[in-house]
Amino acid sequence: RGMQRYNAIIRQDISMFDPGALNFLRTATAGMMRAGADQFTARLRALQLLDLSIFKQASVGAYNHVFTLVAVLFVIAVPFVLLLRSGDGGDEPEVMID
Repeated sequence: RGMQRYNAIIRQDISMFDPGALNFLRTATAGMMRAGADQFTARLRALQLLDLSIFKQASVGAYNHVFTLVAVLFVIAVPFVLLLRSGDGGDEPEVMID
């Protein structure tokens, strides 16, 4: 779910009128065409590269969110661990087996 949420957030900021996205698509398309692809295939592959880049960024955002959550829970748990009593075992009954 986290990856879907971050994916949606990133995609809100990217449009076909965004200069950064247009520059990325233009550069990737030109690179694919230099590698021997026709214009349609090169544009399709450039869009797939953009989608992959968005997916990677969403993954990093989701993992970062989970890491932060685990770190906060760890910090909250440390004082409770320090409050645990260490028993010497003297109050426990002794069991003998014959």
